[in-house]
Amino acid sequence: MKIGVLGSGLMGKEAARDLVNSDQVTEVGLADLAFEQAKHVCEQLNSPKLTAYQVDASNDVELADFMRNFDVIINALFYSFNEKVAKTAIKVGVSSVDLGGRRIIKKDKVLAMKEEAQKAGVTIIPDLGVAPG
Repeated sequence: MKIGVLGSGLMGKEAARDLVNSDQVTEVGLADLAFEQAKHVCEQLNSPKLTAYQVDASNDVELADFMRNFDVIINALFYSFNEKVAKTAIKVGVSSVDLGGRRIIKKDKVLAMKEEAQKAGVTIIPDLGVAPG
């Protein structure tokens, strides 16, 4: 399975660490606007499964181009990206999870995409990390 991780901060780094140690995961893409940060995490984790990418998640094309290369996306970005990442996941046909954040505002918007996700054959899980931590 190929997993893409959006965000190379503390939560993204730990997600990548767990993923590269899984026998079921063949490839992990770690994306961040700050490419040097993503690259540094990849060097720290030192796994041939792990590759750094520079992605501006506020750019619809860049985000979609990254996401479509993976089976599942873990969204470890700031909660304001949760709705956008979920919509993009549905659009490109990949499943995604996010770590939560402002649950009342964003979670309901993501949950409202249930029918769209079902039609696209993907699973969208909001608040998996409950405001990371």
